[in-house]
Amino acid sequence: MTAQEITGRSRPWTHRGVPPLVGSVTISSVGTEISGVALPLIAITVLQASDTWVAALEAAAYVCMLLFTLPIGLLADRLDRKRVLVSADLVCAATITAVPVLWALDLLNLGVVLAVAAVLGFFTTLHAVCAETIMPDVVPDGVLDSANGLLNTARSVSSVGGPGLGGLIVSALNVFAGLLVDAVSFLVSAVLLARVPVRPRAPVARERRGPRGIARDLAAGFTAVRSDERLLRLLATSTTSNLFATMAGTVEVLFLVRELRVAPWGVGAAYSVTAVGGVVGGLVFGRLRRRFGPVRVIVVSQLLLSAPVLLLPLATPGAGVAFYLVGWFWYALSSVVYATAVVTYRQRTVPRELLGRVGAVGRWFTGIAATAGAAGAAVLVGVWDVRTAVLVSSAGVYASGAWLLAGVFLSRADEHAPVDGGRAP
Repeated sequence: MTAQEITGRSRPWTHRGVPPLVGSVTISSVGTEISGVALPLIAITVLQASDTWVAALEAAAYVCMLLFTLPIGLLADRLDRKRVLVSADLVCAATITAVPVLWALDLLNLGVVLAVAAVLGFFTTLHAVCAETIMPDVVPDGVLDSANGLLNTARSVSSVGGPGLGGLIVSALNVFAGLLVDAVSFLVSAVLLARVPVRPRAPVARERRGPRGIARDLAAGFTAVRSDERLLRLLATSTTSNLFATMAGTVEVLFLVRELRVAPWGVGAAYSVTAVGGVVGGLVFGRLRRRFGPVRVIVVSQLLLSAPVLLLPLATPGAGVAFYLVGWFWYALSSVVYATAVVTYRQRTVPRELLGRVGAVGRWFTGIAATAGAAGAAVLVGVWDVRTAVLVSSAGVYASGAWLLAGVFLSRADEHAPVDGGRAP
């Protein structure tokens, strides 16, 4: 191990590619959140869209995820990931700029806004998959843990702070000026990415051609997951957890306002507590990983750190709101620790030429689970009540860790090696 790697374990910023990569992902993520606020506002306030059109606009990202995530994983493995990331940011910038331009020309309509949402959904998914797989080409193996921790900390801040920033920009300017700011953010992200030095990858052989060959290439991600018991159990854990976490998130505002009688400012404060939990999770990941090991830290995150999520249904108006805040804080912290450990494990055990597809398989399953979770929340609230939905969702989130109660996670075997021959299909 080189001196640079040893130093980088605690200070990943010393590696030339980390600051611009983390900065790019942060700015790009915030930009995605801003457009997520601005486009529905344009549809509602400017184009007077019906409820059906607004629902279709919100569903565009989910449809893109279901249809294109798996092919995107193949693209991430076949193409130069850095160039794909830069290109995705540039396409997003151009697409977003088209909205105010078409409005100025009196050519903007709901079909255009829906098409813009679909294009953004595709390219932001492409960006996310490539950003998750490029880190091994940027930093040495010994720095993956701390570098991924920084990246997930940045994502946590962006996902919670982005909508608020988007609303602030739109309020201070207007929706179209806000989109222009958003476009600039994607351009800045592309410039930062262009400064990231990456190690060249070995060329990938592409002997198979035709629909059957493409189908086999797409299926390679599933094969890699199925042939490694750890990866398979991690997929089951992530899918189950995402289903119930989305269920909890769907009724969060409803529970806070109607059951806990929290004022509007308190709802924002609750989201802020969640954001802080995610940031803390990213900052403490390296220390936890060194204490428990790269695999057992996954078990610790799901079965120990996330245990306070069971406090959510115990919350009551007044001082009892603390149960809810503590539960979400620790859930956010454990989620970032878990996600960072899982991504790092994949980066160390999955062949580089399969990283995109294996990551895409995870995104595809968890995306489906999120859709099912939102629908399940609606059913629970309709049949029973919102507190029952919170009870079921919090219990489900914690119970998802049961998939990890297996020897491959609890033993002290080689934690950097795949299990049951999952190296390559």
